[in-house]
Amino acid sequence: MQLKGFRIKLKLLGKNKKPLKHVEILLYSEPRRGVTDENGEVVFEDVTSGKHTVEVNSADAKVQTKDITVAE
Repeated sequence: MQLKGFRIKLKLLGKNKKPLKHVEILLYSEPRRGVTDENGEVVFEDVTSGKHTVEVNSADAKVQTKDITVAE
């Protein structure tokens, strides 16, 4: 099976540079949800090129957002 889009891998680290585990990540403009693993990583498959917003929802902190651009 061939993917139509891109594979996006995000890694979240805390202030102490340790992985942030079990944190909810939302990817918009094509709404998707993921949760970081034991290494603080989450992967989104088949993401289209263009502008997207990443939202980080942690029980320990306020919601944070970051705009990203996926380019060919």
